[in-house]
Amino acid sequence: MSQRLFATGLVALAACGGGVSDNAMGNHEASQGGDTSHPATRGSPIDELNAACGDGDLAATGHGIARQAYLQQVTDRSAVVGWVTTSTEPSPVVFTLPDQTPVMETSAVVDRGATRAAADENQMWSTASGLEPSTVYCYGIGGTLPMTSRAGFRTAPAPGSTAPVRFLAFGDSGGGGPDQYALMEQMYTVPYDLILHTGDLAYDDGTITQFEQNVFGVYAELFRSLPFFPAPGNHEYGTVQNAAP
Repeated sequence: MSQRLFATGLVALAACGGGVSDNAMGNHEASQGGDTSHPATRGSPIDELNAACGDGDLAATGHGIARQAYLQQVTDRSAVVGWVTTSTEPSPVVFTLPDQTPVMETSAVVDRGATRAAADENQMWSTASGLEPSTVYCYGIGGTLPMTSRAGFRTAPAPGSTAPVRFLAFGDSGGGGPDQYALMEQMYTVPYDLILHTGDLAYDDGTITQFEQNVFGVYAELFRSLPFFPAPGNHEYGTVQNAAP
C-alpha cells in the first residue's frame, strides 16, 4: 500500500489507479504533489465541535448500537445521521444548539435494503432539514433515554459565501495495519470540514465485516462530526459488485 501525505490546506493520499507510476504491489502512486506554498494552520478538526457539544460516545442505554453515528450529506440547510443498531425501535435524533436550546427531533427510518453484518442489525437514517448555514449543531440518538451523548457538526456555508471550505482527501487506506493508524493520527492535526475518499476503503474484498473493522471502526470519532464522501475502488468490487456496506 503506497501512501503520500501532502499539506496544502488538505491532506491527500494516492489511491490505486490515482497516479502515474507503479509500486511493488502493482498499485499506482502519485508522482507529483500539490501546491505546498500555503500550508494549512495545524489544529484538530473536531476539538471545537467536541467542546461545543460533546464527543458523541455511547451512553449506558446505547449498548444496542453496532455502528456508531456518522454524518452524511451535510449541506447548508440539512444533514443526515446514520447508525446501525440491534434495537427494533426507531429511536429519534435530538438536535440542539450548543447551549442546549432545542432545534428539532427527527424520526429515524430503517433502510431495509442495506447490507448488514448480522441478521438482527438495522441500518437507520434520520434527516434534519431547515437548518441555518455555517452553524454548529449538536445531536444525540435517543429521546428521553439517550443512546449517545451529544456530538457536534457544522453546516456548510450558504451558496455564494466566500467562506473557505476545507477538505481532507485520502485513499487506498483500508488494510487495517499500522500505516493506516499512523495516517489517522495525522488526520487529527489539520482542520477540515469534510472527508473525501478516493477508493479502496476496505481490504481485501470490501466485505461488510472489513468495512466495519477498517472504516467505521477506525474513523468513528471523525465520522460523528465530519461528513464522509467515499468513491468505490477496485477492492470494494470484490464483494457482490460493491454491495457493502
